[in-house]
Amino acid sequence: MEWKPESQPKLFDAASAIVTCSDPLQFGQLYTYLTNQSEVASPERRRFLNNRFREVLFKQWVNIGVPKVAIALFALIKEEHEGDADLTFTKEHIHLDAANREKGTDFLNSIYGPKRTANMFGTWGANFEWLTKDVVYGMFFADKSVLDFKETELICYTAIVCQSLPVQNHLGGLQRMGLSLEEIEGVTECAKLIAKWAGCDLGSWPRVRAVAASLNVNATPQGSSVDEAWA
Repeated sequence: MEWKPESQPKLFDAASAIVTCSDPLQFGQLYTYLTNQSEVASPERRRFLNNRFREVLFKQWVNIGVPKVAIALFALIKEEHEGDADLTFTKEHIHLDAANREKGTDFLNSIYGPKRTANMFGTWGANFEWLTKDVVYGMFFADKSVLDFKETELICYTAIVCQSLPVQNHLGGLQRMGLSLEEIEGVTECAKLIAKWAGCDLGSWPRVRAVAASLNVNATPQGSSVDEAWA
């Protein structure tokens, strides 16, 4: 069985929050802290963790932009041991084709529901539809070679909440993917602790249950409507 770190949601939450709302150089320190734990001492487990840390940055390239993520990557490289990182090209399976667009659309459906996804681009236009479905969601977020949809959505949600942006859509997405409100509250609280430590303004921090109450999202069936309201 493939080894995975305990408390994975909070691990991705912490990694995403550190890059988003603090000095991204701290990303390397988080890696060092984790690899100093006895359960990650073996070369195999270091490589496994490193692969996932690098994939977090791959997703964050889209969520928060190149400057912070590039600094976080430099910080991670500084803390890596020889043999930790796979430096070969591993994205050869990604192509800008119909199958890629379908994967991107499926990811969008898991967040917004099929009806909203279908109606979204009438006003966005064809260029932004291509950018969203084919590039952002198809090439980046829907690539499950390292992180699955739920893990990627945890990274996205945390990046959004740490930028004090409305979270209703991606909170609803986490519910559709099966996370309970208690789990989402835990993820949000973890991000809040890091944001507080980083000196961020917490005045607009979302109240998970208040936001969820406005959404009327069912966790299991996908396609429920999601309001534009945000509490």
